[in-house]
Amino acid sequence: MARNRRRRRKPALSMDWTRRRAWPRVSARVALALSAVAILLIGWADYATGIEIRIYSLYFAPIAVISAYASRRRDGLLAAAVCTVVWLFANWHAGMSDYSALVNAINTTVQLSAFALVAFLISSYKDALNSERALARSDALTGLLN
Repeated sequence: MARNRRRRRKPALSMDWTRRRAWPRVSARVALALSAVAILLIGWADYATGIEIRIYSLYFAPIAVISAYASRRRDGLLAAAVCTVVWLFANWHAGMSDYSALVNAINTTVQLSAFALVAFLISSYKDALNSERALARSDALTGLLN
């Protein structure tokens, strides 16, 4: 005689539905590796399009990902410096070398400042979010866990 096996039903909404995100979770190493590849691809595209077409804003995405996933704030700033070097190298070989040294220095300084500012802001946001999550786990008056 076959035993009747009960099928488990999945609940219509799981208990963890509030934690779902629009983006899938990936490990920090995968995110950092993909960001490094993205920097190189954007650098190649920057070189291929020349100095007439400005695509430097694409560098902000890997800088933001590295700043969000890296464990230290200086990793985001390092990514900003790497993006600046890749941007400078791509544009230099695409024809930016025709400009004066002063113009190139000003452009590079402004570009590094913008990249570093984004890295700093994303890192600060991540730190503030982690701090708020830690504060939300315990009661401020008694120190007991919520």
